[in-house]
Amino acid sequence: MSHKLAPAYFELQREFFPPFICVGRFWVKRIPVQDASPVHPVSYMISSGTLLSLEAANAVGRFDESLFIDYVDVEFGLRCQEKGFVSLVIKKAKMAHSLGEVPLKFWRWSLPSHAPLRRRYQVRNAILLIRRRSIPLVWKLSEAVRILLRLIFALIASGKSASVLSSWYLGLRDGVQGGKGKISDNEF
Repeated sequence: MSHKLAPAYFELQREFFPPFICVGRFWVKRIPVQDASPVHPVSYMISSGTLLSLEAANAVGRFDESLFIDYVDVEFGLRCQEKGFVSLVIKKAKMAHSLGEVPLKFWRWSLPSHAPLRRRYQVRNAILLIRRRSIPLVWKLSEAVRILLRLIFALIASGKSASVLSSWYLGLRDGVQGGKGKISDNEF
C-alpha cells in the first residue's frame, strides 16, 4: 500500500542527486539515484513536491510540528513505514532544491552549510528522534555517527569553530532537555 510519491531531487548547492534512504531492521542503505529502480521504495524523502494519500494522512496523522524545521520528513516517513505505508520516489520526476548556503568543502567531500541556528535545530531534532522509542535503533545508531561526523567536518571545513561548537552544544543541550518548537532569536 503506497502513501507518498515524490520526485528525485537535485540539490542545487552541491549539484548532485542525494541518495535514496532505506531503513531496514539491521541496516540503513543509501542508494545512489543511478542505481535505483524507476519507482523506488524509500523510508523517507524530502516532502517538497510530494503527493500524500488521504488514507495515509488519516492513519498516520500530521507532520510533527514540534520539530519545526529539520527531520520533520524523516520522522513522518519512519512513522509511515512503521504503520505499513510505502514511500516511493519516481526517478524520472525531478525537482531542483537548495539546502543551506554555500557548501562546506574539504578535499573531495562537501556538506551543506547552514547558519548557526539551523545547525542547532538539526542537532536538537536528531537527538529528539534518537530518544524516541518508535524510531528504529539502526537509524539512531547511524544518525549518532553522522551527527559526530558532520561536527568534525564542519570544524575542519568551516573555519568557524566557535560558531560550530556553540550551535552544536546548544542543539545537543536542547535535545537532551527535550526542547521543541521554534527557537526564538534571542535564545541564540
